[in-house]
Amino acid sequence: MVWLRISIGTISILLIFIGIAFVPASCMSDNTTIDEWMQDHTVKVNSTTTCKYEQGQLLIKEVYTGEELKERFGIEQFTKELKIPVDDKLLVEGKLLGMQEGEERIFVTEKVTVLTSADDPPHWWDNYNYPQWIWLESGGIYERNLPTNLAWKNTTLNTVKSEILKEAWVNVSYPFELTEYVYDPLYGWIADNGVASSMTGLLGRYHALLFQMSDGTVVANAHHDDPWPHEADELEEAEELVAGFFNGSEDTEWNVYEDSYNLDNNVTSPYSDGWCTEINYELPVHNIDTGKNFSTIQAAIDDPDTKDGHTVTVDPKTYYENVNVIKSLTIRSTSGNPEDTVVNALNSGDHIFDIMADYVNISGFTIKGATELWYYGIYLNSTDYCNISKNNVLNNIRGIQLRHSSNNIIGSNRINLNTHFGIDLWYSSNNTIINNSAFNNTDEIALILYSSSNNNISNNNFSSNRGGIALSKSVNNNLQNNNINLNEYYGINCYYSSNNKIYLNNFINNTQNVYSSNSSNIWNSTELITYQYNGSTFTNYLGNYWDDYSGTDEDNDGIGGMPHIIDGNTEYHPLVMPFENYLPYIEGMIITIGDVTTDPTEIRPGDETVELRAEIVNEGEVAALDIEAKLLLSEGFSPSWSGTDRSYIGRLNANETGGAIFYINIAEDVEPSLYTIPMQLKFKDTESGEYEVIREITVLVEPKPNFEIVTIYTEPAIIIAGDKGVVLYVRIRNTGSEKAESVSVRITGEAETPFNFESNSDSVGNLTVNEEVEAILEFDINNDALPIVYPLGIEIICTGDREIGDDTVYIFNREIQLEVFSVFDSSNGTYPSISGIHNGTITPSCNISVSKLYTYPCLGTGGHTEYAAISYSNGTEIAEARWDGYVEDWHNVTFNKTFVLCENETYNYTIRTGSYPQIHHDRTLLTENGWINCTEFTDANGKVYDNWIPAIKLFL
Repeated sequence: MVWLRISIGTISILLIFIGIAFVPASCMSDNTTIDEWMQDHTVKVNSTTTCKYEQGQLLIKEVYTGEELKERFGIEQFTKELKIPVDDKLLVEGKLLGMQEGEERIFVTEKVTVLTSADDPPHWWDNYNYPQWIWLESGGIYERNLPTNLAWKNTTLNTVKSEILKEAWVNVSYPFELTEYVYDPLYGWIADNGVASSMTGLLGRYHALLFQMSDGTVVANAHHDDPWPHEADELEEAEELVAGFFNGSEDTEWNVYEDSYNLDNNVTSPYSDGWCTEINYELPVHNIDTGKNFSTIQAAIDDPDTKDGHTVTVDPKTYYENVNVIKSLTIRSTSGNPEDTVVNALNSGDHIFDIMADYVNISGFTIKGATELWYYGIYLNSTDYCNISKNNVLNNIRGIQLRHSSNNIIGSNRINLNTHFGIDLWYSSNNTIINNSAFNNTDEIALILYSSSNNNISNNNFSSNRGGIALSKSVNNNLQNNNINLNEYYGINCYYSSNNKIYLNNFINNTQNVYSSNSSNIWNSTELITYQYNGSTFTNYLGNYWDDYSGTDEDNDGIGGMPHIIDGNTEYHPLVMPFENYLPYIEGMIITIGDVTTDPTEIRPGDETVELRAEIVNEGEVAALDIEAKLLLSEGFSPSWSGTDRSYIGRLNANETGGAIFYINIAEDVEPSLYTIPMQLKFKDTESGEYEVIREITVLVEPKPNFEIVTIYTEPAIIIAGDKGVVLYVRIRNTGSEKAESVSVRITGEAETPFNFESNSDSVGNLTVNEEVEAILEFDINNDALPIVYPLGIEIICTGDREIGDDTVYIFNREIQLEVFSVFDSSNGTYPSISGIHNGTITPSCNISVSKLYTYPCLGTGGHTEYAAISYSNGTEIAEARWDGYVEDWHNVTFNKTFVLCENETYNYTIRTGSYPQIHHDRTLLTENGWINCTEFTDANGKVYDNWIPAIKLFL
């Protein structure tokens, strides 16, 4: 004899007559105390089960009796009793499992179970602070049932429940449930609070029983029930399903650790491994000085215990907020990786980081979403001594602004894809702008200085913007070692700006390299520089590299033989090669790069964890110490994980070679080409003098196919549970840089959906670049499919263009979504019927979108509805539908507007039927998606009934 799970995860019924058995194994822990307790509470009982089918309900009563029950617990019997509504779908010729209306069956057997009393809880649980098992109760006696298999730490039941309900699960509470319990050392016996994948689920569903423990842990039993009559099965699958709700990209504050707790469940059935999944809810923002944790960055700043000088760390996730920094704080991402810690503007019409205090440090974030005019990703106004470093500031109107702010460092940031300025300084002096990259700031300028002086601008890369650098009414600034390339209007624009020192910069592929108006600047170093060029050492003044300079270098010192005229200014020492070729002179020490190799040998867009090896060579005469190499990666190239763009080489003696190893990812949208990547080398001499040089390596990115999904649609466009022969059309486009051959489209993840594909792949041939094709796949939908959006994997497989020697097999994983729509379906009724007017109510258990009503006709007749109206419970009409006669499919009528029947709301219906529609002879009827009730039916002869329900379907 076993108890079978009937509803909502809280009902267990004994139905031995259908031959189903689910017997959890007894506890097999090595803990002797537990074994002794279990043995002491294991009781042999006589079980008498009475099953009776009566008035649309299955009545089940199980009674335990026996001497051991009386001797150990002083009771004559232990009783479990419940009533379960029976759907007509479960009846065969009006019988339930062969039982006629009013029939009763009695089954008697012996069984062994674990029982305890209310005042004798399992005491070893005090050591765990959460339970291992859930229990059924009768008369103060508790019977062990299914194990707990989920534990959420540091949260509340309402929080957990709300997360599960987001997944289209429902609250469950019905009078025919059996309540289940766990024991807590402080709270005592706690009743369950349940959720389920559907309201009644008589055809099978998932359940989770939730319990709030005194230590802040929420525990649960999650399991699945087979189609009715139910057997509790798939504990492990249900556990993984529910745990998965808390492990999505939008819920990164939940940390799921699979099977972390051994709760001594030891359920050695096929349904469970006996372990419990731990799910931690952690507040992601931390003040490491106070030890306090917060849900938002602003909350951490505003906390009265947060003081100047404190450090706030921010765990990886996306934060939707605008942050006002009003204290002198260090605010940094925990990982140091801006890719995984994103601050997205909650209000697009405000600065994202508005820094209002001195001595603020911001690092390690992606900062985006300030998309209204005049607002910035990072804004400093009248603030000094701040450090803004290692951030990605992108997709804003403006990137970073300093206004009336001095002595700040803006370093190693990527300021890309902002609509207007990348970095701008207004009335700001003595700031350092170093090692930043500003790409694709589309409408304005990468860097602008307005009425700003004595700033140092060095080692930046300003490329592919509307303009590179603009100096307006700004003096005495220093600009060195900057790459200013591929800008649409100009490389640098000087307007009423003089005495700025601009040298050792590259101006390459700008529409015009320089504009200068009412300005007189210094375009060479003001002191002699000793440098290495082509293996020789020289001392001279150094200017800039201009790709439009036409002079020659007759003495091979790297400096042009004639001056370069710069829009009214003169540069007397122009470079004939980019400044990276002019190496700082270190007496006796020359660090260069030797061979560069990659694994794989051929690199293509989208490749990840590419190993890049570079030989580092000391060609000098003295040792170089603590050599460290760093790739200065540009847009489209990124470290495979934190720190893999750096490599420590250590000491290289004279004429010694070492190796640097890096791991990088290539973005999918990188164009095939030969790329030059700067490498920064830092090292020391034997006297601890520190040096830094820039070298370059080249990598070739080969072409490859790539795919995007252009459109998807189904025939029919609206799909519902039970549909057969649905056709899915998936149109794909080759967006890559190479022809794709032998392309096939395959469905993945089908097992996790209610879709059954006749064939889950379609070969569509070859696709040239930008060519489109449509894959066609056919599938059926399970009858019990939930009305939700299902993610479905699409795998596109192809080879490269064999004509150019690329026989690589490429696999592209994409995802689409298919929505199964809800219907309210009373299902087939009975024959014969008579026309008349039906009035009643509908209470759906989920949201139902409605535009049509279908009437089930009696076989061989024209059964239809002539008029239908749906109204709110107060009588206000929502929509009406009228029959158009015997045209097309006359069993459907269309409402005058589309509307939604909301979950758990009650609506009135009036339906006037024509000839021979099917009906249900019931006062109330439970359907897959809610209840339909008859208030009154008046037939064509004027006779009134209260148990005629029309057989209809409401759908979109």
